[in-house]
Amino acid sequence: SESLPLGIYLRGIAQQQADLYDDALTTFASLQERFPDSEQAPRALFMQGFTQLMAERNEEAAASFADFAGKYAAHEMSEPANYWRGSALAFARQFEEARKVLADHAGRFPEGKMHAEAAFRNAYCAQSMKDHELAEQELRAYLNKFPQGAERDEAFILLGDALLAQAKSDEGKEAYRGVTDTGSRFYEEAQFKLAKV
Repeated sequence: SESLPLGIYLRGIAQQQADLYDDALTTFASLQERFPDSEQAPRALFMQGFTQLMAERNEEAAASFADFAGKYAAHEMSEPANYWRGSALAFARQFEEARKVLADHAGRFPEGKMHAEAAFRNAYCAQSMKDHELAEQELRAYLNKFPQGAERDEAFILLGDALLAQAKSDEGKEAYRGVTDTGSRFYEEAQFKLAKV
């Protein structure tokens, strides 16, 4: 039934998947207000943040994920909520604050499912802040620890950029050559950058 928390939650998910973000946000907020003690309330808050991310409302998303951390620190979704909070801050170009959240993530969830993604996003923030030495160090650490990580190709691009910014052109070229998957969206970018160096 639509009046039960699960039915409301599923309606919000369907709205989100149909790109009806405002409707989904209203539905998730309604569920939290009407059924704050239900099993779906924490999930609705998480999906509220994720929906805001999808709608590119990054600061709002970061606030929703921070709210999640305050209310549901022991919940099974606290690790992904913390990661997405840091990512939302990065997407909002609040790189220093994002790095604080992502560093906290590494300490709180060292073996978590999102550990690799958090390490990459933290290095991404360092490069975005133009701290090329720190970015180089963190990107190398990411690539060493997670050689098949989901962000591998983008990490090689960022590493090449960080190295070139430090006038390490041979090492930068070598980093760009690390993008070997011709099906990767970063392969063409790596080839373009190699041709320019």
